[in-house]
Amino acid sequence: MRRMIAVFLSICLISVAAVAADSGGLSAPDLQALRDTQELLNDSSARQKVIQGNAKAEAADKKVDGVAKGNDGKIDQKTKDQVYQLSGDALSDLAKQQGGDADAMLKTIEKAQADPEGFYNSLSPETREKVKALSREISSQQSPVK
Repeated sequence: MRRMIAVFLSICLISVAAVAADSGGLSAPDLQALRDTQELLNDSSARQKVIQGNAKAEAADKKVDGVAKGNDGKIDQKTKDQVYQLSGDALSDLAKQQGGDADAMLKTIEKAQADPEGFYNSLSPETREKVKALSREISSQQSPVK
């Protein structure tokens, strides 16, 4: 699960730049920026266009590929999409916690890289449950072949 959280952190770090930098509560522009970012994370073709040519996004995407790879060595697109969707959920939690303040969100993500468990524990109960479920699913796909 620690590896999964590290992947979420990478994706969130890239995505925070797409969320409004206004401080305060989640204003209409903050909410729209969050929705737009989540839509991008959930649309594989649009996501791929943004990833291409962006070294940090490409590195994060490779981490997701590593998580989404099954025993056969192939990347499971459904799992990859679920990882990105869950990253959007984590980003939403983070945006709400930080009132849409992109600087505070970046600081939280940077701190979380040293304490992924603390970041995980800061997520909403619903998001934590989704992380657990996806971690179990990925673990079963990557279990040793007998």
